[in-house]
Amino acid sequence: MGFYRRLLSLVSIGSLLVLPGTASASTLQQQLSQYQQQYNQLGSERRQQKQQEVLMASRVAGVHLTMQNLNQTILTDKVEIAQTQMELKGLNDKQQDLARQKQVYTVDLGTLLRAGYEAGSSGYIEFLLGASSWSDLFDRWDELNYMVKRYDRLQSEITDLSNTIVAQGVVVRKKAAQLQNSIQAEQAAKLSVQESLTKEKSLISSLSAQEKATIESKSRAQSNVDYIQGLIQQQQIDAENAKNHPVTGGSGGSSLGQPVQLSGTVGALVSYAEGYTGVPYLWGGTTPQGFDCSGYVQYVFKHFGINLLRTSEEQYTEGIAVSREDLKPGDIVFFSTYAPGASHNGIYIGNDTMIDAENRGVVVTRLFGSPYWGPRYIGARRVIKQ
Repeated sequence: MGFYRRLLSLVSIGSLLVLPGTASASTLQQQLSQYQQQYNQLGSERRQQKQQEVLMASRVAGVHLTMQNLNQTILTDKVEIAQTQMELKGLNDKQQDLARQKQVYTVDLGTLLRAGYEAGSSGYIEFLLGASSWSDLFDRWDELNYMVKRYDRLQSEITDLSNTIVAQGVVVRKKAAQLQNSIQAEQAAKLSVQESLTKEKSLISSLSAQEKATIESKSRAQSNVDYIQGLIQQQQIDAENAKNHPVTGGSGGSSLGQPVQLSGTVGALVSYAEGYTGVPYLWGGTTPQGFDCSGYVQYVFKHFGINLLRTSEEQYTEGIAVSREDLKPGDIVFFSTYAPGASHNGIYIGNDTMIDAENRGVVVTRLFGSPYWGPRYIGARRVIKQ
């Protein structure tokens, strides 16, 4: 909001500079100085915005990197949780496999041996006494000894593995809980980073709008500087013309009285007049090689069968007077510039604009909205029937 208040203050300054009134050379110089100051201030504002843009872009890049690191950390933690769960499952599977082996050996020992192993040694003795020979006795002894040792070893492995599973299960579950807590913390941090990223993007969008407004205002300020410089140059040319070419009396010929019928349409006249836009200004010029103000007006109307007198002072006596409120395209508008009376004129083309031959050549320009022409306007004449 602070930026827009400053921008509005600059616009307000610009609007105050074009208030109606006679724009003296000193006034125009003051306006030029103010517009140049406004332009320089907007240039400084634009440079600050570019610096902010670079800083914000750097912050956004940092936030993006933080987000990527968090995503990678979360992914790594999830993979580690899955691995620990697989380890625990592997231990459980191994325990179940040993239990199945134990069951197989238990069946092989037979009901009697299992009962003997669990209740005492009488079962083993009966098994050995059932031998048919010494050789059979030794074979039975070896077999019984092997199976009992294998059974004991399996039982020991199962017990050890069970203890390992319990211990590792505690570790795995603790680690999984820690990883899950880490993931939750990382998710919360990710949400915070996302909010920061959204905020930074919003600031960048706001800055982009400010930059656009600054660029547009700077362009308008430059246009104002150029325009005021043109007005100052126009005043200098008018003063030089007044010095070197004093206003004299009429050039003779008959003055046009009442408005006459135009050979064609007003729209055609306006289009024809606009066709000479850009022709250079020439004091006393009456041809497309170079026009002065009245020479240009005379040339355009002559093309449509209306012969006007030569000078702006003489043309100001032709036709009928027209009020400002009743101006229509095709009316001739007059101004008092470097000398009292009608020292300049042009053709009104509507929408507060006229086309005339001035120091810049033949141009379309504002009339009452101009800080130069508006205050110098003295009247209008209508020489064609409308």
